[in-house]
Amino acid sequence: MKFSTSYIIKSLLLAGIIVGVVIGLTSSSILHLSFVVSFLPLVFFLFLSNIIHAYLLKKDEGRPQAFVNGFLATLSLKMFVHLTIIFIGAFTIKSFAIEFVITYSIYYLLFTILEVGEMMRIIQKNK
Repeated sequence: MKFSTSYIIKSLLLAGIIVGVVIGLTSSSILHLSFVVSFLPLVFFLFLSNIIHAYLLKKDEGRPQAFVNGFLATLSLKMFVHLTIIFIGAFTIKSFAIEFVITYSIYYLLFTILEVGEMMRIIQKNK
């Protein structure tokens, strides 16, 4: 199975919506987020989610059991990496620790929903 261009489009669209919401809330003085807290994690999520999606599509080409094992292992490793980044970020960016943890957690939730939803759509389509 080849890389899904619809996933790239959906992840870029999600990132665009997030940027619009953050800029809107920041310009109306509802949020006070720095560039490091709001946009650097978003770029990281875009990059990482597309790599993970490509890896999972490659795993889907083989046996179904290998895909399930790869999917669960990938999600577990991804969660561990993101929790580590949250932990490190919270202690290194002390002035924005709460904002960083909340923003990063929201990005993680949104991109995980997109990733799992897209994988479920692809699996249902292939049945």
